[in-house]
Amino acid sequence: MSRLIDADTLIKEIESLSVHITGVRIGKGVLADSMKEYKKSVLRIIDEQPTASDWIPCSERLPEEYTEVLGCDYEGDIYVVELYKDYVFGKIWKQWNGGDLKLNVIIAWQPLTEPYKQEDKKVNDKSGL
Repeated sequence: MSRLIDADTLIKEIESLSVHITGVRIGKGVLADSMKEYKKSVLRIIDEQPTASDWIPCSERLPEEYTEVLGCDYEGDIYVVELYKDYVFGKIWKQWNGGDLKLNVIIAWQPLTEPYKQEDKKVNDKSGL
């Protein structure tokens, strides 16, 4: 699963990148233009990435099969679901609790985030205090 990033900080870092070209008499302009185009491409890729709160409409794209995602239905209810092939019905959504939902019930989805990992290594203290 991919990790979340602070896109604004990354964009600032990329925009501040510079290359000092020394020892080249011909082609400095070409190299500088290439660097500008490279930065534009990287910024475009960042801009195209979904953010943590972006729902992806099923009409635009479906998740990979057998990958758990958050799915939202027409009524705004949210489920942990996965898309899988069914030999009778084709592709259908399956809820994590074992119930099946038809494909047309889920209208949008988004990837699950990574589970929280506690940094404190205390094993015996389960109170969270």
